[in-house]
Amino acid sequence: MAIGDERADHPADQPADQPADQPADQPADQPADPVGQGRRALDVLLAVAGVVVAATIDAGTKLWWSDLVPLEDLDVYRRAGQAVLDGRPLYEPAGPQLVFTYPPFSGLASVALVPLPQRVAYLLWTFGQVAVAVWLVRVSFAPLLDRLRSDHRILALGGVATALLLTQPLMENLVLGQVNVLLAGLVVADLLPRRRRLPQGVLIGLATAAKLVPGIFVVYLLVTRRWRAAAVAAATFVAVDLVAWAVLPSSFTRYWTTELWATDRIGDLAYTSNQSLRGVLERLTPGSSLLWLAVVAVVAVVGLVRARQAHDRGEELAAIAVVGLLGALASPIAWVHHLVWLIPALGVLVGDGRDRRRVVLAVVVTALLVPRIPWHAADALAGPDPAAPWLRPLLGVLQDGDGLLALACVLFGPVPRRWRAAADTSPGPPRPPVEQEADPGARRPRAGQSTGPDVTAPR
Repeated sequence: MAIGDERADHPADQPADQPADQPADQPADQPADPVGQGRRALDVLLAVAGVVVAATIDAGTKLWWSDLVPLEDLDVYRRAGQAVLDGRPLYEPAGPQLVFTYPPFSGLASVALVPLPQRVAYLLWTFGQVAVAVWLVRVSFAPLLDRLRSDHRILALGGVATALLLTQPLMENLVLGQVNVLLAGLVVADLLPRRRRLPQGVLIGLATAAKLVPGIFVVYLLVTRRWRAAAVAAATFVAVDLVAWAVLPSSFTRYWTTELWATDRIGDLAYTSNQSLRGVLERLTPGSSLLWLAVVAVVAVVGLVRARQAHDRGEELAAIAVVGLLGALASPIAWVHHLVWLIPALGVLVGDGRDRRRVVLAVVVTALLVPRIPWHAADALAGPDPAAPWLRPLLGVLQDGDGLLALACVLFGPVPRRWRAAADTSPGPPRPPVEQEADPGARRPRAGQSTGPDVTAPR
């Protein structure tokens, strides 16, 4: 692929009367090249085919044979929506089925899923997640993709998205019908774009009302002194919660007084899929609540400092990845599908693709996220044939591997400092500064700093 092509991919480099998507060396009255158009159509077809194949590998049996293998978590949302329509409590167990553990606003929003036939709901939910995941990949890998020729960019996007859809964090979201990809999309759309249709903070408030973990981004807004955005997020959260209280008063009261604190209803803290700090510590020293609180406090301080430093450098996506992973690690339970924030972290690590060390490391990390390594390690530890004593510590590390990877990203940032410094001094055209939306409480970048790529939220 032609990396570093600086021809006519930027409208500012073309005459004012020339269309932005027309090469500079092509006269305005010259007909479009049918071969080039056919090649671009083929690129689009291959990219879409790769993404569809990856989604089918992830959740194909559940999409086409839904009566045999359901999307368990999506069915939980649909049952919650039905309970709202029937006037039943949201948090009453329904036999052996999984219980609803989300805030009442999520149950209220799930009413929209009830009228859909099961298979239609499965298809719309799955490919809605795929669309948001592809957009997240486009945003996360923008420095790399924007260096490619326009006729290669879509093919590269499809290739990267296909590979990442096969990693466990994204695959589990599709297999279970989870909501984490959609919530990550709301947060990124709130924090990155220059041009917004809604005040900054609204989407974070909605995401927090649907699932409390994104509330860590309200803290991030405060740490970066975006007071107005933090206030908007908090006000949005309160407003939609008041709506939920008005419609579901008993379920609202039960959630905030009982269900929120009953983490045992969600699952076993020591279960392998729980890759939060609490899960890692429970597998090492069960019942270590005080130790967990102390570790969370230290990691939270370090992580928010790292995020603030990245924000001050104009690396907003790196800050978002750190804060998202911090929210998962600090929660009592963070299943593997909560670690979707590793996707933007990988995009930050790759950067513009000039540093081969960063690209190789990103490829290695992606490859490690594809197989179910934590579960294989857990099976080896608990299997009928005990592992050799010298091998057990390594298996323990592998069992906690996804959480430890997220922890390293929070403590040290997605890119090692030495590699980041090398990239800052590498030759190449400087990135132009990007204007941010005016915010009276926002810190302004120092002279010469970049505020990140121009990203537009999905419509």
